[in-house]
Amino acid sequence: MVDAGRTLVPISFVAEALGAQVKWDGTIQTVTITKGGSVLRLTIGQETAYKEGAPLSLDVPLKLIGGRAMVPLLFVAEAFGADVKWDEETWTVNITSQAQSEGGQRETAPSSTVGARSEVEWFLEAL
Repeated sequence: MVDAGRTLVPISFVAEALGAQVKWDGTIQTVTITKGGSVLRLTIGQETAYKEGAPLSLDVPLKLIGGRAMVPLLFVAEAFGADVKWDEETWTVNITSQAQSEGGQRETAPSSTVGARSEVEWFLEAL
């Protein structure tokens, strides 16, 4: 789904692909994403999310569509330090997160790379 020029995807799909855990609190309509020591909180309809308690602005607020929490793809990926690349030629979105190696160096984590033929096709396949 595209809203205001931003591709919205199911938040659990992207977060879990990046190795994060997702919890939903329906009472306050808030999603909490945890990865390592980082915690990101987003609330349905709000244009402000909170990472470690610090506010972050979203271009498009978190939306509840068909029972799924939908978030701008770029926002969640970048909030956890992932690198997002768009390949115009192949219409592919590639998201690569960084993992800490045992020696302290940062390396690309192969299991944290998500790609698709196009932003729209990627979203539809995720449903």
